[in-house]
Amino acid sequence: MKKDLSKEQIIETTLLLINEKNGISNVNLREIAKRLNCAHTNLYNYFNSLNDIFWESLKTILERMTSNNINKNNSKDNLILSMESLIDFSLTNKGWYRLIWIDNIHGVPNYDLNQITKIPGDKLKILVHNYKKNLNEEQLNNLCNIIHCYIHGEISKYLNNRIKVDEKTLKENIINNINLLCENIY
Repeated sequence: MKKDLSKEQIIETTLLLINEKNGISNVNLREIAKRLNCAHTNLYNYFNSLNDIFWESLKTILERMTSNNINKNNSKDNLILSMESLIDFSLTNKGWYRLIWIDNIHGVPNYDLNQITKIPGDKLKILVHNYKKNLNEEQLNNLCNIIHCYIHGEISKYLNNRIKVDEKTLKENIINNINLLCENIY
């Protein structure tokens, strides 16, 4: 049995399983431990529960999703490139997407969830502001909320088989509609 474990190895293994199983519903401590070649009880040396592992996995995913740098020049292209990157990330990592937006994790994270979950919104706000500099704070917040809800609504419909379209067409449609929103609102 493997004795040299780390929190990072546990999280990486969990992330692999979440993507393979398309969410957290079929991921359990025994499966994680089996992949790590250790007893499931060893995981309790690093985390108090499976939900703690899921919370830490969520934090890791959000950090990865938002790790792209924002270039403040060429703002329209930057917004579109960032949205394309977000869509690609979501469609490439469907299980992670479900963990972020769909799956329910019980318990409470051991970090400030509000601080972590506001990072994507803050980055979107910068991107939209750089694209549409004439917006006041309320307009900027409204447009960002519309874009956010639209993107995630379309991706959620796709992942839950509520729309039948290939990924390339889905991405093109979302990007075209984001452009329409930005050009025609306010």
